[in-house]
Amino acid sequence: MTYIQLTEFYSKYGSAGLRIIGFPCNQFKNQEPGTEAEIKEFVKQFNVAFDLTSKIDVNGNNAHPLWKYLTTKMGGEIEWNFVKFLIDKNGQPIARFGVDRDPIVILSCLVFHILFHLLYNCNSSFDFRKWRRILKSFSPRKSAIPCQ
Repeated sequence: MTYIQLTEFYSKYGSAGLRIIGFPCNQFKNQEPGTEAEIKEFVKQFNVAFDLTSKIDVNGNNAHPLWKYLTTKMGGEIEWNFVKFLIDKNGQPIARFGVDRDPIVILSCLVFHILFHLLYNCNSSFDFRKWRRILKSFSPRKSAIPCQ
């Protein structure tokens, strides 16, 4: 997923509560060498509307504390730019996605996580028919394996 794909993803699902935060990092073959101002100017061409933080390190001794936490919880060092983490509303990481992970897999994982919590916290007002219609309209490609 690149800036283009992240922007499309955010424009489609941001109104439903999805939040994307970009963390510019220049630890991967000089892919983001610019200053913060230059990076913000660069992403304008992709119409980036999601949040971007200051440039940080994600690996090594100078890694940002959030990334130290994420890599400890979810599989070790970051191998390349655009690694993504799905974090629940309580700040707990629940999935890690590689650079080349198809966006439909991420969407599948989001839907699975939302439905799991809806069913787990189910009460008598839960409308199963509504969610069945939503799920029937969502048909990920056969190659999509949620949360891997």
